[in-house]
Amino acid sequence: MEESITIKVEDPHTPEEAVINAEITVNNDLEMTAPGNVCDIECSASTHSYNDYFDTMLKPTFGYVNSVEKANETLTLFQERTMSRFVCYKVQRSFGRNDWCADNHKILWHQDEQKIKTENYTPMYDGIPYILLGSKLLECQYGIDRNVYQKQKHYAKRNVELLKIKYRRLPVSKKVNCPAKIVMKDVVKFPMFKVDKHTVNARRIKSLLLRLALKENRTEGERRIYIQLPEDSDHCNHHKNPNSKRPRRLRKLKDNSKTEPPLELNTELSDSQFTQTFRVTKSLYQFLVGEWQKEVVEKMVEAGLPVAELKQYEQYVLASLYYFGSSENLATSSSRFKMKTIDFLDTVLKFSDFLIRQQEKYLSLPTLEERNQVLGFTCRVLQVQKHTLLPQVYIHWHQPS
Repeated sequence: MEESITIKVEDPHTPEEAVINAEITVNNDLEMTAPGNVCDIECSASTHSYNDYFDTMLKPTFGYVNSVEKANETLTLFQERTMSRFVCYKVQRSFGRNDWCADNHKILWHQDEQKIKTENYTPMYDGIPYILLGSKLLECQYGIDRNVYQKQKHYAKRNVELLKIKYRRLPVSKKVNCPAKIVMKDVVKFPMFKVDKHTVNARRIKSLLLRLALKENRTEGERRIYIQLPEDSDHCNHHKNPNSKRPRRLRKLKDNSKTEPPLELNTELSDSQFTQTFRVTKSLYQFLVGEWQKEVVEKMVEAGLPVAELKQYEQYVLASLYYFGSSENLATSSSRFKMKTIDFLDTVLKFSDFLIRQQEKYLSLPTLEERNQVLGFTCRVLQVQKHTLLPQVYIHWHQPS
């Protein structure tokens, strides 16, 4: 004879009701069922027990603790078990304070007397008067975004200041209007002034006696922190596991690296392109390079130093002329010529000093009209042909001033 056990599980409303009814069915050749063979097997609920959260549990997700420290422990334990996170949205200054004064609070009897906009999670009427010290409201981290207007105003101001940026993607907010929240109420109960009859006159008399006893310090209350915890079904519009990363749109970063090759003398630029880029002609550029090299050689000879190769001055003059003629900043220009910013600045300053030192020499040259007159007189005297000596003399006298 074979025996099998069929277990029927009922979803309990409270941990105390978490009982499994097991019906033993006996299968034999005649398929007879043994009636009445039913046993109760106590077991824990499938979900975490809410008894661990409260000192006294009134409902599966509602109860109270006797201290603020215990309330904070309950909040931490609940977040760890449910893998959720709640942030404080609103808290009153008197919440959790030990130096409370009853003169500033109204004596209440049930939650209908609290004329506040938020939901009331204090217990139903039990005939015991109490005063509400303060409340605290915590919302899910994916709750309501209450700074939408301020964010839009801030980003609009940034876009006005940064006109050069054509498009700026706004950051994706994690707020998805999740309604889950935790409500805490800090109350002080006075069981000694409990009324037996639920009448207005009885409550009025007890309230007067309680107020008189509080003024004379003849009574002490019982501190309770009522806590309303959310259920798993209260969360919506997001994953319940905070460790799972939210999908974000990939941001295409702008490549600020310079793909253009550095400008050099051997760059294939026409005369017009060279003049447009460096604001001088090629002949004037070569003249400046030669004069600067000549000055450096003279200084090295006077100092008794060996004359080194001065080919790098071609690049120095190019870089300085480009920086003087362009609207780019120092960092951009130095990166274009593959030079460090400090070295690029030193080169530009040295070239500027060279131009200042040569200023008297350039200004002492005769004007262009005087040079043309002298050139014509020399040609007539020497009676030379234009294709022999004249081009060389013309180039020499037509150096820029």
